Amino acid sequence: MEGLNLAMQSAVESQLIRGIMVGNNNLRLSHLIYADDVVIFSEWSREDLQYILCVLKVFFLVSGLKINISKSHLFGIGVDDNQVTSFAAGTGCQVGLFPTKYLGVPIGTNMNHVGNWSRLIDKFSSRLSSWKANLISCGAPFSQGGLNVGSLKAFNLALLHKWKWRFIHCSRDLWVRVIKSIHGEVFERAVGNSPWANIVSACNNTFGVGLLPSDVIKIQVGSGEFVRFWHDIWTGSRSLASRFNRLFHLDVYKDDMVAAKRMNNGWNWVWSREQIGSRNFELLDMMRQEIEQIQFHDREDTWIWGLSPEGTFSVKSAQDCIDFNLLPSNQSTTTWYKFLPRKVNIFLWRFKLDKLPLRWNLSSVGLEINSVTCPVCNEVIEHRDHLFFGCSLASDLWSKVRRWMGCDMPIFSSWSAFVTLFETHQSSVSCKTRIISIVTTLLWVLRRFRNGIVFNDIVLRKCMLFDVIQLYSFNWLKHRGHQIFNWNLWRLQPL
Repeated sequence: MEGLNLAMQSAVESQLIRGIMVGNNNLRLSHLIYADDVVIFSEWSREDLQYILCVLKVFFLVSGLKINISKSHLFGIGVDDNQVTSFAAGTGCQVGLFPTKYLGVPIGTNMNHVGNWSRLIDKFSSRLSSWKANLISCGAPFSQGGLNVGSLKAFNLALLHKWKWRFIHCSRDLWVRVIKSIHGEVFERAVGNSPWANIVSACNNTFGVGLLPSDVIKIQVGSGEFVRFWHDIWTGSRSLASRFNRLFHLDVYKDDMVAAKRMNNGWNWVWSREQIGSRNFELLDMMRQEIEQIQFHDREDTWIWGLSPEGTFSVKSAQDCIDFNLLPSNQSTTTWYKFLPRKVNIFLWRFKLDKLPLRWNLSSVGLEINSVTCPVCNEVIEHRDHLFFGCSLASDLWSKVRRWMGCDMPIFSSWSAFVTLFETHQSSVSCKTRIISIVTTLLWVLRRFRNGIVFNDIVLRKCMLFDVIQLYSFNWLKHRGHQIFNWNLWRLQPL
C-alpha cells in the first residue's frame, strides 16, 4: 500500500486532489491507510472524485492490485443526499450513511451517549462469555494487603497517559500533527467537550490529586528544538511557568522552544513592558542561574519516563504507581494459605479488611437495607465482630471449638483480640497451621449459615455446624496441606 500512499501524495502536491484542511495550522489531510483499508478525503467536487478514481486506476495498472469500487462507499458531509446519490451512481460506489463503522469503531455518532457503546459492549461480552475466574492468579506477592489485582480505574488512567507519552514522544506522527492543528501545541491546554479534551483533563487531574508525580515525564535536553521553555519540565522538578509565574506572564512568546530563547550562547526574552521591576529582575537572575547549568548538545531532545529504569513508558509502571496512591493500604500483608481453598482465602482477606457485605457495612455506604440487625439472633446490629464473635451462635461454636482443641484459649470479643493472642502464642508451625485451619473453617461455616438465612437457602442446620467444622478443617489439611493424620484422632484431639 506504500505505492498508493505515494500516488496520493503526488496527486495532492500537483493539486489534482485538494484533500481537506484540518485545524488552524493549514494541515492538509487527503487519505488514511490501515492494512488494506483506505479512507480518502477531499473537497466535494466532481473533478476531485474523477481524479481520485484515476489515481486508483493508475495504482492498479502499476501494482496489479485492483480496488473494488462496487464495495466502496461514498460519504458526503454537509452535502445534499441527492448529490451524494448522483455522484455514487456515476462512479459505481455505494452510498455511505452515517453513523457507520471503521475498523469496528462507530463513526459519525455521539459517543457520549451510553447507548452508542452497546455494539462494542456486546462484542466484548460475546468474547468474554467463556471467561472463568480461575484464570486469574490471586496468589501473587502482596505488599499492600490486597490480592495483587489492580483497579480498572488505574488501568484506564495508565492507558490515557500512554496517549500523552505518544503525543510528546512521537511529535512527527500524522495523528499528533492533526491533534496539534485542532487543539494547539500544548498538551495541557486542550479544552472543550471533545474526546481529546477529556483525555487531557483526566491526565491533568491525575497529577492534580497526586496519583502520579508531576515530574514523571522528564526531558534530557539536546538542542532544545522540541522542548517548550516555559511548559516542559527540563530543569528542576516543575515547569518554569509554575515556578516563575510572574516572568511567564510577562513573556510575549510563551510557547517558544528552548532553542528559540537561546541566542549567541545567551538568552533572549521579549517582555510585554520595558521595565519589569526590581522584584522580577531578582526572579530573572535566579532563573538564569538555574538554566545556565544545563549543558546543550547538538542532538535531539529525549523524553524519559521516570517510573521505569529504562526511561521508556509502560502501562504497568503507570498503573502500579496509580494503584499505590489510589487503593487503600493495609499495614499487614495478606497471607495466602495453600491448605485453604481459594474462595476461603478471598473470604478471609475480605474478613480481615472488614469488607464483607454484612448489613451494617452495606448501610454504611448508603445502600437501602430493610434491617441492620443480625439475621441469626435478631437482637444486635450485624457487624463483623458481633456476627463472628458476639452472637449467641458464634459464642456457642467458639466454646465447642475451645473444648475440642483442648487448649487454654480465652473468650474473644473481636478479631483483633484473636490476632493479638495468636501472634503471641508459643507453638510449633504445624500446630499454628491447624489452629488457622480450624478458626478459618469456623468463620467460613458461620458465614455460610448466615447467608442461608438471608437468602432462604439453608443447607446447614445448627446442630450440624460443629461437625462440619471438624470435617472441613480435616479435609483441607489432609488433601490441600498434605498432612497425614487419622480422622478418629483428629476428632478427639486436633492439636
